[in-house]
Amino acid sequence: MRDLNMTPFRGYVGRASRRRQGERGVALILAILTLFILTVFGIGLLFTTTTELQIAGAEATVNKTFYAADSGVQYGIQQGKLNFQSGPCATPVTGSWCFTVPERNTGTAPRTLSVNVTPFRIVDFQLAPGNQLNVGTTPLFDVGYHFDSFSADTALNSQKQIAVDIVVGPVPFVLPNK
Repeated sequence: MRDLNMTPFRGYVGRASRRRQGERGVALILAILTLFILTVFGIGLLFTTTTELQIAGAEATVNKTFYAADSGVQYGIQQGKLNFQSGPCATPVTGSWCFTVPERNTGTAPRTLSVNVTPFRIVDFQLAPGNQLNVGTTPLFDVGYHFDSFSADTALNSQKQIAVDIVVGPVPFVLPNK
């Protein structure tokens, strides 16, 4: 007589082992594919972060140069209030005001930003509108001036120029007798 308990068990073991042999590499392929996708995302994040850091560094340099040029505007306005039309400068811009702005950095070699402010030029001269004092013997005028403030950081190749138009007035003005 045959043992009935052994036959179904042997057939079941044989079928189960055949399925496992066919599925052995699927988990490895899925693991490698997942690892590849995560690596691509990581490299993309690395490049994005590096680019953002470079952009932030360039923006900081441009902002420093802009604020140096803005300080030149303020300096030029103060010199104009003192009635100085131009000042000494050892740069190619003759008659300009020049100064340097030290840059605070943590590096070993401190740098300075050079600032040039061009001389004032009269660009507008007109009778002050609506001024009741113009009725008298000395008419009052509005005088328009133009000047430029230029700053440069030669080490980082950054430069900014700010053009300024300013109106001063009303100021008394009498034409000289000929």
